[in-house]
Amino acid sequence: MRRGPAPTPEMALERARQDYTRGNYRAALADAEAVVRSSASAPLRAPALVIAGDSAFVLGDYMRASANYTAFLSSYRTLPDAPRVAMARGWAKLRQGDVEHARSTWSAFADEFPGDTRAPLALILSASAASAAGDPAAAQAALDRLVGSYPASPYVGVAKLQRSLLALDRGDENAVVRDLGDVIRTHGSAAVRDHLAIVSALATPGAELGVQPPSPSAPARETVERFADAVIAMRPPKTTAAPSQAATARVLHGAILVAAKERGWANAFVDSLANRLFDEFPSYTAGPTLLARVASAAATAGNSPMAMRDYEKAVARYGDAPEATYARLELAEALVHAGALPQAREQLRRAAVGGDRSGHAWLRLAEVSQMMGDRREALAAYERVPSTLPRTPESLMAHARLLQESGQAASARPLLQTVVRTSKGATTSEAAYDLGRLARERGQQAEALEWFTTAANAAPDSRWGRLAMLDTGDALAALGRRSDAVAAYTKLLAAVPVDAWGGATAHTAERELAGEAAYRGGELLRSAGRHGEALNMFMTSAFFTKGSPTEGRALAGAVRCFIATGDRTAAEALYRELQATGAQEAVVAEARRALDAAAAPSALPRGTR
Repeated sequence: MRRGPAPTPEMALERARQDYTRGNYRAALADAEAVVRSSASAPLRAPALVIAGDSAFVLGDYMRASANYTAFLSSYRTLPDAPRVAMARGWAKLRQGDVEHARSTWSAFADEFPGDTRAPLALILSASAASAAGDPAAAQAALDRLVGSYPASPYVGVAKLQRSLLALDRGDENAVVRDLGDVIRTHGSAAVRDHLAIVSALATPGAELGVQPPSPSAPARETVERFADAVIAMRPPKTTAAPSQAATARVLHGAILVAAKERGWANAFVDSLANRLFDEFPSYTAGPTLLARVASAAATAGNSPMAMRDYEKAVARYGDAPEATYARLELAEALVHAGALPQAREQLRRAAVGGDRSGHAWLRLAEVSQMMGDRREALAAYERVPSTLPRTPESLMAHARLLQESGQAASARPLLQTVVRTSKGATTSEAAYDLGRLARERGQQAEALEWFTTAANAAPDSRWGRLAMLDTGDALAALGRRSDAVAAYTKLLAAVPVDAWGGATAHTAERELAGEAAYRGGELLRSAGRHGEALNMFMTSAFFTKGSPTEGRALAGAVRCFIATGDRTAAEALYRELQATGAQEAVVAEARRALDAAAAPSALPRGTR
């Protein structure tokens, strides 16, 4: 404790200077504030405010420091110490937790002292404070101003690096690659070192006074490999404050984007870098996403080993936690691609347990189980798919098919109707055809006709469109509209490709349908007594089905038509041809009975029975 008469302001100021120099900050603060409270003149009061502010700052009394700095700046802004005090006031506000005032103080510094060597640093700090305050637009503006107004500043590299990180936060990967690529080519890893020093100073009380502008250096033209290695080498110890760890990880994230832009996501170096980020920065939340992105690209490129290794790594870290759901889904896809369906199904079963993508997992589990022939599990998984989950028409069709095969036609109909509403072409045709078939099974022929017509119009050249044309004729016949039915069968025949008439094997399916349509049309015409037209239909059917078991059926119909028209000779000749085809015994016997019924027994040649 000091004793004796109260010192004069001059003595108190000198003693404060000496105590500050010796590190006796409490005494320095007391004496300096005593000068401030006195009626001392400006030449004494101004330095006393600075010493009081600096002493309070070192002691961690940031509110007191800020008050003294603010008092100095309000009265002595033109003095040489004003720029340094303004910078210090920003730090004091930051340490108080008043981030917005810190930002505005540093921003005002660049306005008021644009020629000061600390102006670029003030803009960097203003941007950092704006980011911390959740104002990325203000941060971007400060960094843009630095790059535009101080192009020769050694802080330009840091500013571009920080701009790339802002772009990373908003998901603008092109901007990340543009700015960080320039940092790598022009400024190198030195910009990262300076950036990390600022991050550490912002997070660590006491480190701020050591932040100095970096020395200008020659351009450092680094490759992305050298840059990434340098960034990882700068990784702070695990005991270091989390902000420094996160800052390093974010820069490495940006380097991965640059490398992927140059070489592609499935590149071995990009894969290695993503794995290092994942392994060495386990708390960085974007790490698993990047690793899964590399794995996805590898799977697309056909590199299944890389894809599965990366997916399995991500899955192993999170186990059954919700964060693993996406990785499990992607791993399952890679396994499906590799033909490992049982392993894929196991991953999907675990992914379906939780996570915001569990609905997708249930849907894919249903599809994979269906691929494996496990109808029971497929149906159970389909039941767990949320009704709000968007589904492709193909998925709905697969589900509807499974329901129909399981005897649950009523449950299949709404799915099929959705497909008709939301799809086009062959998929619409298939769904409409199934709806028509289901309606016919319920005896609702008029509804069946509508669906078959829809199917035929949606894709007339598709398999389902042709089947629908055939069944359109059946529905019309069932409704008693026989002439219209014959017209429908004839329309199907007219749509047969020219190559199919020539017997091309590529058109076997079309030939079979044409043969069936001609036969059904022939039966309708024969029952109507139009035997000549019926005969043409039956012979057309025999032509399209030649060599198949159904050829005999058509020939038997033609035999009956020849009999009806009185041409017994042609009927007998065709009957012998029918026998030679190896047709079913019942079909041959029916034709024989028709011949017998039309002729007297004495008139038949011997040996034809």
